[in-house]
Amino acid sequence: MKNIMYSVVIPVFNSETALSDLTSQIADVFSALNCSWELIFVDDHSSDGSWNTILSLKAQYPDHVKGYHFARNFGQHNATLCGLNKAKGEFIITMDDDLQHSPADIPLFIERYNENHDDIIYGIFPERKDGFIKKLFRSWFKKTGKKQNNGPGEGSSFRMISRRVCKAVSDFNMHFVYLDDMLYWHTDKIGFVNATYNQPKYRKSGYNSFKLAGIIYNLFLFNSAMPLKVMTVGGGLISLISLLAAFWFILRKILYDVPIGYTSTIVTILFSTSIIIFSLGVIGEYLRRMYLGQTGQPAYSVDNDTEDKAQDED
Repeated sequence: MKNIMYSVVIPVFNSETALSDLTSQIADVFSALNCSWELIFVDDHSSDGSWNTILSLKAQYPDHVKGYHFARNFGQHNATLCGLNKAKGEFIITMDDDLQHSPADIPLFIERYNENHDDIIYGIFPERKDGFIKKLFRSWFKKTGKKQNNGPGEGSSFRMISRRVCKAVSDFNMHFVYLDDMLYWHTDKIGFVNATYNQPKYRKSGYNSFKLAGIIYNLFLFNSAMPLKVMTVGGGLISLISLLAAFWFILRKILYDVPIGYTSTIVTILFSTSIIIFSLGVIGEYLRRMYLGQTGQPAYSVDNDTEDKAQDED
């Protein structure tokens, strides 16, 4: 079998109108580069005709296109992880399905690698314009990655990954996947190129404020010990405050013979109970997440792919 130099992995969700144009542009780029390549589409259980379009593209580019269809919706990062597992290339390029990322920028990644031999190269978009909420979420993601795993504090889903790092993350098997945190674990050789950001002309971004908030929630619990730290520090502070308050009430009782009173007692009990219940809730959520990880619940499930169809035709 011919060695593949570049694998392009594209998670797909409701992008039937963009896929043909996207594939054509990618084919033109690698034709000009004169190198071996494959294009892997992972359909994240689209509700439009994306899967049928992928099957048509497989027939049009039988030596290059592969497709995998999820049994249900698992999310962009899970779909990308599936593509990384299936990729055969020495370098794996990930990009979005709606032409926000320009295939014409792929040579920039290759040039950057030839200069510095980075394990991961991110495309960043200086001219990108997002709303206030999205800017806030993206800033939080960057700061989190930088603080937790000594990440670069920049990045995007337009990236080129070395075979070594791809193989290292492909063994990951947990329900929640946040790909960039996984990548940061395996290398600090990270580079950047300025890439072109195109406003999507086929559909709006699927990441609304609620989905971004959901990712932050999962990232906060799965990839961070911050809640436990908050519980530890907060519990210590509350204990100190309670101790000081107790001394104050005792001192008042001794010096001024002031009754502590029913109200202060009830407030103290309710306050301490609320802290205990909140802490137990956080611990319970951690235990639930640990259970999901221990049960081996997969990051994704494929129910159809173009390779099965190709084998049946043979």
